[in-house]
Amino acid sequence: MGATRSARHIDAPLLALLLAACSQASPAASVRRDASTGRDAASSMDATATGDSASKREASVGRDAASLVEAAATGDSGAPSSDLPSVDPAALGLSLPPLIAMTTWVLNNPDVRIFSLLLSRHGELAYELYTPGIVRDEAEFMMSTSKSFTSAIVGAALDRGILSSTDASVSGLLPAWLFGDAGNEARFGGVTLKDVMGMQALDALEPPHDYSDASVARGAAFWVAPNRVEFALTQALLPAPGTSYQYNDITPMLAGGAVQYATGKRLFDFGVEVLLGPMGFKNAEWVGEDPTGIDLAAYGLRIRPIDMQKFGILFLNHGLWGSKQILSQSWVDTSWTAYVNTGAGVTPGYQNYGWFWWHRSDWGTEVHWTDGWRGQFIVVMPEYDAVFSMTADIETNDEVTDLGNFMTQFVVPALTQGTASTPALESELATELTAVNHGQSRVNLSGDPRMIPSIAPQATPIPFNPSATAP
Repeated sequence: MGATRSARHIDAPLLALLLAACSQASPAASVRRDASTGRDAASSMDATATGDSASKREASVGRDAASLVEAAATGDSGAPSSDLPSVDPAALGLSLPPLIAMTTWVLNNPDVRIFSLLLSRHGELAYELYTPGIVRDEAEFMMSTSKSFTSAIVGAALDRGILSSTDASVSGLLPAWLFGDAGNEARFGGVTLKDVMGMQALDALEPPHDYSDASVARGAAFWVAPNRVEFALTQALLPAPGTSYQYNDITPMLAGGAVQYATGKRLFDFGVEVLLGPMGFKNAEWVGEDPTGIDLAAYGLRIRPIDMQKFGILFLNHGLWGSKQILSQSWVDTSWTAYVNTGAGVTPGYQNYGWFWWHRSDWGTEVHWTDGWRGQFIVVMPEYDAVFSMTADIETNDEVTDLGNFMTQFVVPALTQGTASTPALESELATELTAVNHGQSRVNLSGDPRMIPSIAPQATPIPFNPSATAP
């Protein structure tokens, strides 16, 4: 499907979205566990974009979060069962031929390292595909899709009055000692939280966004910094913060850091309290924190594909999960609205950016989507009350092309064609899903160890020590 690889042509109808059996997967996954979390600075960073405005809300919650989310929704009432109900796709108005064709495409292209494809509609799971060796409960590494979770956690802090406003300055959100001196603190006095959320703050390129000598050196220094928020505050500002735009992985540290210093907790731990726990996320962790215990706000979250679906459904439902308002509707509606035109130099389709969310309308319907380098995506389609998600480890830099082809050739047709289901079509889909889940694993065991799915955690968390680098 990607532009640089020859796609196999399928005479069968278009794509396959799953019958309920797909929560089963090959037992071959047990060969991969406890992979090293070492990574170099150049391969550590991700590729995506920027946004504007919101307000604060309700009362604070208390509860110490484990560094791993263990299981179902907490006793916070109103939450549905921990995983989504699986429903026959035809019962949700989906056409089976496009789903069959999508499944066949994945089956016939084993060189494309797809790990999972899931589709839900009306909050119910209609299609769930895992390639060989992948099982539902394995967490997978999120590149820049992690940024959208950071956005939601920032929103939760604003909803509770823990952060004051998106108009608050960076100087007002972080301890004065982090800036080093009064001059640097004053420099950030005119940079707001919404500037940070919209990638309109720092001039701080690093790999994989740029491979100049300066960017490579910056990325390496960022990776070994004892406090990455403090490091971010040493970087140059864009020529016109709030107007200029630059996508990088250092700017989000200011948003994540604001949450951590306001709560006294890791970004992940606070996220477990307010988001992941109430929604029943399982086997989640955030890896790669610095020695101070500050999480990488731009990447590093590990979650299950089915929990990616839940996140998309939460936004589709304007922050409502079951009968519980997890995020305020105003935050959801504001954060994923496109505010920033990222300019002609950015990949086509990336011209519209919200607060760590992308927006586009050239895939057959208007979508809000998260974009993780190498192929972790959550695509929310309000028109069809549907969410499509994908995980992969595609190293050819055409993963967005692949996603676009899945959307236009298979997903949107499945949602719109209206082909009646028959026993023969149901049997064909079930057969193809079974076939695609058997065979040779697509996990690259000799590649980036972060990308190896696992149920077991990849790392031991470092507790947050807010004063670790204080003078």
